[in-house]
Amino acid sequence: MNRKISFTILTVFLLALLIPLAYADEVKTLNVDAGHEMIFTINLSGGMNVKGSISVTGDSGDDIDFWISDPTGNKISGLGRVSQGTQFEFTANQDGAYSLHFDNSFSLLSTKNVIITYEATIAGMDATQMFILTFLVVVIIVVGIVVILKKGKKKRTRCETPNK
Repeated sequence: MNRKISFTILTVFLLALLIPLAYADEVKTLNVDAGHEMIFTINLSGGMNVKGSISVTGDSGDDIDFWISDPTGNKISGLGRVSQGTQFEFTANQDGAYSLHFDNSFSLLSTKNVIITYEATIAGMDATQMFILTFLVVVIIVVGIVVILKKGKKKRTRCETPNK
């Protein structure tokens, strides 16, 4: 009975470790006050690809200055003043927090509402491929655990056989 509980706990733990491998689409809403800048960060591993879009609404112009910087603060993408339906994409060149800058300092009165939608994936893989990879890793881990538990059970059974 204890082995079944241990197996279940171990399986759930390993599955929880795999969840960060595949990001689903993320949607965030930000309010950037007039005369201010807001920074939104995404923690990435080197080689991950980020694709997204930005939609901006506000009283005047429905626009905001937007750029992306890497973990060392270097600007890696500068789209300038953006508005409805603006797309962006970049690949993380190193592990760390990437900053998405939304600058509304040019506006004297208008708060801007920014909706950002993005997906982070392993470079060269789409969400379906990441799901399949994650599924295969889980299957391999579960099969490995089952094999280990069965071998342990066989050894214990042989040791318990009385000598005649």
